[in-house]
Amino acid sequence: MRIQSIEFLRKKCSAIIERGFQKRLLSVDAAGDKAFLNSFPEPADSLERSYFQYLCQRRQTPVFIRVVQNGLAAVLWPFYYFRPCGSARPFSPAKGRAVYLSDGIGQEIIPLSLRTRYPDILTSGYREGAVWAETEKNFMRELVSRYGGSPFFCLKALLKIRLYAHCIRAANAEALIVYGEFSFTSSLLTGYCRSVNVRHINVQHGEKFFTIRDAYAEYDEFVVWDAYYRKLFDELKAPAETLRVELPEGFLQLEAAAKKEAGEIDFTYYLGGESEKDLMRIADALGQLAAAGWRVSVRPHPRWSDDRTIAALFGRFEIEDVRAVTVEESILRTKNAVSGYSTVLFQAWFAGRTAILDDVSNARRFEQIRERGYILFEKPHKLLSQILL
Repeated sequence: MRIQSIEFLRKKCSAIIERGFQKRLLSVDAAGDKAFLNSFPEPADSLERSYFQYLCQRRQTPVFIRVVQNGLAAVLWPFYYFRPCGSARPFSPAKGRAVYLSDGIGQEIIPLSLRTRYPDILTSGYREGAVWAETEKNFMRELVSRYGGSPFFCLKALLKIRLYAHCIRAANAEALIVYGEFSFTSSLLTGYCRSVNVRHINVQHGEKFFTIRDAYAEYDEFVVWDAYYRKLFDELKAPAETLRVELPEGFLQLEAAAKKEAGEIDFTYYLGGESEKDLMRIADALGQLAAAGWRVSVRPHPRWSDDRTIAALFGRFEIEDVRAVTVEESILRTKNAVSGYSTVLFQAWFAGRTAILDDVSNARRFEQIRERGYILFEKPHKLLSQILL
């Protein structure tokens, strides 16, 4: 019972965070974000890149939250800086070995070229250990000497460096593979990896459009799904020479399987972090489709959806069990994928399914993602409003 309560609170917090991001995204127009991004000079190094990304994210963070973040960080900083941990044993990279740092997403997002280059890929979580030795302290002293007036920035950098040091030393890895361009620590961690001769590689794992939360991210290699995303991250000030296009193996396997599967569900709606008001509008739209005789299914978001709310609003439709049905299986069993701006729409389009953009439940969000360059506007798609006519 206690575990269920903790899981319920975790999902509630995740949904609140995502809705908060969406709300802040809608509160600032894309032109304002672009002007802010272009106000910075060319970053001098990886530390400055990270700090610029931090400032971009701070622009989207309420003042009260910033004060709390910095206050707590200032208190916690001495504890983590002076707390000894881990082994500082000599580091000897093993040829062809990489660590994939993940908080739950599987290795299927890693493209074939990386699997070939690193046949020995170990998965590590974010809570599996820490190392804090002289190499890491020296790197951190340089960062604090420049940005010590931003305690939250420094504390998050410290925690990530401790984690990276553990992953590298525990596995003797010659590369770290991550999906973390949204973190303002991304570039400084690339600097840290270079200081210990480890390659830092980022792979795309979710939908992207123009938001300065992802600005200035630098890796030794940044793999994206489409030339459109390469252009997008170039606009977001990622070093152009680090960007390259390659799809994950899972996309190619899904495309092949979809040619053999016609799909049994007419419309599947893929939920994200929508507000309850938006969910009610979605339920009304799906009700119209069901009333017209179509078979309708709903797929909750595994982290952001609240099971009780979903059951109450969508109980008259088929609700996919995200623990039993994978996203790929879901796409194969549907003919039309519907969502606001889910990654699933790109996957479904690539697999040959019809991608339908929801322009009904939140018209303002629809216009914002159009303004911010959501990729589906550049690919064949339909609008939910057209289907409902």
